[in-house]
Amino acid sequence: MATKEELKEKFSTGKIPTGADFAELIDGVEGPQGPAGKDGGQGPKGDK
Repeated sequence: MATKEELKEKFSTGKIPTGADFAELIDGVEGPQGPAGKDGGQGPKGDK
């Protein structure tokens, strides 16, 4: 998984992020219950 600095570089002005870059960004976002899959519990919308 990319670091915050790596993602900032990939999404900086003039760069063209790939689909994989967007996936890394989305997977790295913490929801209200913490990182996805951290506790294996169900997310706020029924996802894991």
